[in-house]
Amino acid sequence: MLKNAARIETSDTSAPGTTRLRLGCFTDLAPFLLAPALQLLRDRFTDINLTYVAGSFEGLLNGLMDGQIDIAITYDLTMDAGFARTKLFDSRPKALMPPDHPLATTTEVTLAALEGYPLILSSEGLSAQHILGLFRQNGLRPTVAHRAASLEIQRSLAAHGEGIGISYASPPSSFSYDNKHLVSVPIANPDTAESVVLARHGTGPSDTVIEKAERVLVAGLTGV
Repeated sequence: MLKNAARIETSDTSAPGTTRLRLGCFTDLAPFLLAPALQLLRDRFTDINLTYVAGSFEGLLNGLMDGQIDIAITYDLTMDAGFARTKLFDSRPKALMPPDHPLATTTEVTLAALEGYPLILSSEGLSAQHILGLFRQNGLRPTVAHRAASLEIQRSLAAHGEGIGISYASPPSSFSYDNKHLVSVPIANPDTAESVVLARHGTGPSDTVIEKAERVLVAGLTGV
């Protein structure tokens, strides 16, 4: 019985004449962009068999290369010339801290000003490497106090004064899940801006459905 259930679960349920599209979204972007992207695609393709995965940078890139993901919403990091990508918008990082932190009353902060404080970064390897690379490019050597497994763990640690969190994803709420007040200060360095892109593997013409889906997502998500 269990074997039969497994076969049903993993079988392709696409009905004849329907279209299959597999969307990927970077984990930290998913709470902001995944549901709107799915709605845009469902509104445009009434007969689509749409699936999605929210994953890490490496997981999405491997999925694109292996053909398990058709298109992905992610940051423009670590992708070589073998990937086609279209910019949706630019994102700038924020420094997360409690309201009584010395930097909390500033309108923006520089990487140099953050160097002297312990940092809370993501445990996602490429994300942390990117942040640390920005410091190194500016001749700075920060101290990492925590590597958080999720954005909300990072926000909670920052709200409790465990260090300054640095994140490109910034929920509008000024409170962490455990109801601690949190201040989000933009980081001013121009070289910290990073593009959110729609990416696929291969630079030549793609499947017609994928091309239409790309146009729908670019039109609907650009500048959000």
